[in-house]
Amino acid sequence: MVAEALGRPRRFRVEEARADHAEAAIIYATSGARLGVAVVLVNSGLLANRVGQLQAALDAYEEALRHFTGLGDVRGQTVCAVNQSLALLIQGDAASAKIAASRALLLARSIRDRALEAVAMGNLGASERELGLVPAAIEHMKAALELRPSAQRPADFLDDLADLALTYLQAGELQTARATVDELLAAVGLAGDIHYWPWQKYWVAAQVYHACEQ
Repeated sequence: MVAEALGRPRRFRVEEARADHAEAAIIYATSGARLGVAVVLVNSGLLANRVGQLQAALDAYEEALRHFTGLGDVRGQTVCAVNQSLALLIQGDAASAKIAASRALLLARSIRDRALEAVAMGNLGASERELGLVPAAIEHMKAALELRPSAQRPADFLDDLADLALTYLQAGELQTARATVDELLAAVGLAGDIHYWPWQKYWVAAQVYHACEQ
């Protein structure tokens, strides 16, 4: 049931995915599997985030967080904080996104989860860029890339490269931005057909190349 729900959004079967999540949540709840309920809530939040229903996503993450906290599941709490930071960033609340990303970073380090640490670091950098804290943003984005080799979760690696290129552009470091975009476009094939924000890479590349030609 959960596996089916996760696969449906990629085939644009969003309503079916929602129905699967709801059914899975009922099954877990009636059997007393609180962890299962929390996981379904996170997945429901991810689905809502993907289709632009940001408040619904944040509500789902918050409810999942209550379950994970009650269970003493720090990794689950970290996942919630990471996803909260991204949704808040997309929503335009960079200050709250920075707070959530900082919390996620502390939690990830407490359990020594390098993958989640990299995601939290990248979200922190993106939040800082939106707040105009460009040097700190570059530092955190570069640290995220160092934690996450291209062979591991390549779609996330590409997203981080795109964010870094955009931040170099904002800092006025045009040649470094262009070199980063060149690396990004050369590596696009690494992720196969799994891209969370497929348009983002090319939008960033267009912004950078346009600036470099002026």
